[in-house]
Order: sequence, then structure tokens, then C-alpha cells
Amino acid sequence: MSVKFDDNTRKVLANIKAGEEKGLYQGLLYFAGQTGQNTPTDTGWLKGSIVSSAKIKSSGKGGVTGNIGTNVEYAIYIEYGTVKMKAFAMFRKTAENEKKEIENIIANVLNNG
Repeated sequence: MSVKFDDNTRKVLANIKAGEEKGLYQGLLYFAGQTGQNTPTDTGWLKGSIVSSAKIKSSGKGGVTGNIGTNVEYAIYIEYGTVKMKAFAMFRKTAENEKKEIENIIANVLNNG
């Protein structure tokens, strides 16, 4: 009797990384949507500019990184306020209020594909 052993380690690790990236991406999409709901609207430019991205790190310990933000210059003043305007804290409120839901989204993708 012969036994054949197939080493699928690389395939398994690739699937795990793909799942991490997909989960993070879906979590970030949710985060972006919720941040938009916390964003004050005058013209809608700031709300429409909020974007996210997820990518696999190729150096160091590996893993997945995600970014969310905007390129609108006045967003910092909306987020943190000024001496004449209150802070809306749209990113910080979302991070605080939606942390558990985002964790659940990522976990669901990792557990269920």
C-alpha cells in the first residue's frame, strides 16, 4: 500500500490571505458608508469623496492593511472642528460606534467565505 501526501500549505495560506483581504474590504465598505451618514452635507462633495482600500502586505509579517479617508482638503476641519465650528468627528464616531459590527463582518467572511 502506498500513501501519497500532497502539501497544500501554499494554497491554504493563499486562501486565508484572500479571505482576510475580502473581509477587510467588506468591513471598510461598511465603514465608509457609515462615515458618510455621519458626515454633514452642504454640497455632498465630502460625503462622496470618502473611499477605502484593502491590500495584502508583502513585507514584514504580512497580513492585511486597510485605509479609509478622503482627499478633500477641508475634511480635517469638519472632523476636528475649528475655533468657530464644532467638530463632527465623522470618522472617529464611526470607528467607535461601529467597531463590533465591522469585526462581525470580517469574521463572517473568514468563517463563511
